[in-house]
Amino acid sequence: MNEKPLIILITRISSMANTPNEWESTWGFLPNHVMALVRQGEVGFVDLGSLESINLSDRMSQDEVWVIHGKQYQNIKLRNALNAVPWSEITREITLRIHRGGGRSVKNEDFQKGIEGLKLENLKALLRKAEDYSLSGGRAAANHPVIQFVNVIKNGRWGQYEEAIKQLHPFSLPPQLPHERLRHFKHSLVNIFSPLDIDLQGWTQSGFNLKYWLSIVDDYEQSTEKNLEVARKLLYGDAASPEAESVQQLVTDAVQLAQEKQKEEIDKKWRAVQALLPSRAASTTKRKDESEERELTKNRKLFEIVAEILKEIHDQKLERVKDQLDSNNPFQEWVVGLNEALKALCEALQAQETKQNT
Repeated sequence: MNEKPLIILITRISSMANTPNEWESTWGFLPNHVMALVRQGEVGFVDLGSLESINLSDRMSQDEVWVIHGKQYQNIKLRNALNAVPWSEITREITLRIHRGGGRSVKNEDFQKGIEGLKLENLKALLRKAEDYSLSGGRAAANHPVIQFVNVIKNGRWGQYEEAIKQLHPFSLPPQLPHERLRHFKHSLVNIFSPLDIDLQGWTQSGFNLKYWLSIVDDYEQSTEKNLEVARKLLYGDAASPEAESVQQLVTDAVQLAQEKQKEEIDKKWRAVQALLPSRAASTTKRKDESEERELTKNRKLFEIVAEILKEIHDQKLERVKDQLDSNNPFQEWVVGLNEALKALCEALQAQETKQNT
């Protein structure tokens, strides 16, 4: 078995007419092809008509790089072919880079919402691995790792292939500031609960349809409490993996570097997050600021309701969940509140970094 990682590059996916078509302009590939399957000394091409007959899982042991036509990203044939691969079961390491252009991170809320809304579960598992990369519009620097690899492929310089692929995986992304790393945590945390939030909204809008409820139980019964623990590990760290970064560690490091005013602001925003998703050993020291204390108390109670809903889904208690959602939707309020609290914490860290650098 090939132990090298499989690198998947999706070229610029924007469908806007004025954006460069990297598939043709940068890579020099033909417009009727949607995938290039690369290994030492060989590039194989796949068009839309061939997708239904090719088994991408079988190709995985042979190929080292897949390049996917970004402007064909929405094509259902391409999506179905990628979805046929059981990505969550693949033991080989996968590196997925998607170029969206415009300097935007692929892990923004719109893109993540699109991922979580997919019904193609295997494709969803692949896309969750995504990191962005940028070729700086239509003209990238000659030393960009992707451009170096492109030149090897276009010009058949196979003697330079090993070095080019070494630079390609993992090619260097700019070092991220703490608030940027925290933003990724924010997306990961909120996206743990977004699918259930969407389904609970749908169930409410359906008039609490029994069939809809059964599909919710089927999808989430085994994962509700597990997801809560995963979220807590992202926030507070994991004793089993002390080297793994967490939101709490980012906050602690930021506070140590901050001036007194910034420390107070960061601490306040962090308390707001903790109230919405407390650790198992959370303390509830009362704040002197009555306005803040009221907000923290309200959010702690909101989390208690959410934790109860998650347990009731696990226990398949339809009527109890229905009662919780009948007059309002505390789960949606909580997901929105958690997102906003994490966003405010990001902004506090960014303000501290700006102050530190002036």
